Amino acid sequence: MWLGSAGTTTGGRERWWTFADLRRATTDTAHTDLIEDLVGLDHLFIEGVAIADTDDAFRLLRVVDALYLHEDAPRLYFTAARPPDDWFDPDRHAGLARAVAEKFDRTVSRLHALCQIRPVEQKEAGQA
Repeated sequence: MWLGSAGTTTGGRERWWTFADLRRATTDTAHTDLIEDLVGLDHLFIEGVAIADTDDAFRLLRVVDALYLHEDAPRLYFTAARPPDDWFDPDRHAGLARAVAEKFDRTVSRLHALCQIRPVEQKEAGQA
């Protein structure tokens, strides 16, 4: 699944991260410092988004929501095996996890506003 603009990067300042890199940055860097760093980019690519738990959902929620509200946010691109609506569905959680999932639902809505979401064919091993 690809989330992003229809075109590819046209140059400028860009960063390519895995989802693990993003998680690590949200742990190792103060939130305001991280957002300040990210808004200095033109393009931010995050590969392999997979929400394993409440912590993952909350970390992505905080970054996407902050960038959504920032006038200088970079263009966002994500790859994931599943569409964002399935990343952290409130109907699959209870208690605190459900509360985070309900907030994450707003983040998914923002992703739909920011990104074009389309499936991408996966290449078989050995194909170019």
